[in-house]
Amino acid sequence: MGTRSFLLLLVAVHCAVHIRAQLFRQTCGADDFRCNNGRCIEGSRRCDRVVDCPSQEDEQNCECRSNEFRCVSDGFCIESRKRCDGVNHCTDNSDEIDCATGFFRCRNGKILPHNQRCNRQYD
Repeated sequence: MGTRSFLLLLVAVHCAVHIRAQLFRQTCGADDFRCNNGRCIEGSRRCDRVVDCPSQEDEQNCECRSNEFRCVSDGFCIESRKRCDGVNHCTDNSDEIDCATGFFRCRNGKILPHNQRCNRQYD
């Protein structure tokens, strides 16, 4: 195969891939959300706290609720009670940064010294 024939074949393949991608992209409805891989999900499934896209982009940069913490690097929302609990819930560990040691965070967000945890008094 000559150089010219090879270049024409390369251009034809590129055009076919581009056209196929455009046709695939046109199958989503107006209210659908498109995942990075081209898959369409219902718009109501975006930011519903359930990952539907392989790269998890349907749950990124959503509005966090008042009782949630936003992870710094990926924008995921986690329950506030999971912040500073000694377990990394964010991929960048931002939920465990700037946490005071020797303290416990209650489910309601209140912070108590560890010696007041499980002392049979409701705080």
